[in-house]
Amino acid sequence: MLVLAHLRCGNTYAPFAAGFCIGIATAYGYLREAGDLLSAFVPPLDQVRP
Repeated sequence: MLVLAHLRCGNTYAPFAAGFCIGIATAYGYLREAGDLLSAFVPPLDQVRP
């Protein structure tokens, strides 16, 4: 849910950390890890059609 909320709203880490009752560093780590995971499934830009 944290990642989906971040992708939808794009706020800073502090509101998400407070909303999910976790630390800012933990929120950053979760979002960073999820971003790395999602980027593994995205094709490179030179393979994307306009």
